[in-house]
Amino acid sequence: MSGDDETLNEKIGGWIAIIVITFSALISGGFMPDWNVLPYVAWLAIAGLGGAIGVAIYTRNWLHGTIAGLLIGVGAVLGVHTYIIARSMLIDANNFFSLELVIGAGLGSIPGLIYMYLVADKS
Repeated sequence: MSGDDETLNEKIGGWIAIIVITFSALISGGFMPDWNVLPYVAWLAIAGLGGAIGVAIYTRNWLHGTIAGLLIGVGAVLGVHTYIIARSMLIDANNFFSLELVIGAGLGSIPGLIYMYLVADKS
């Protein structure tokens, strides 16, 4: 999301992807336990679907936007989950800062972001 010069579809698509992926990562990571009523694979699917729809709207390239969004959504949730496990093994504390979860999500979504930059936005 680039800022003030965004088109309406970029704003809408970006917010769809961010909201769905963030909630899926937080719920499946155990930070919203009251909402965790689905199995982990379902949260991966929801994040992938939300990312696919959001990035497809963002790029206006339905095929490559869907692929990039799927990679971003699933990668972000897996990145958060992996970060939680790795940090819990290294530091014996249950307190997480918000920035830490963003690091995990950001690292997990790198393959999808690279695909979006190289393929989806160019075609």
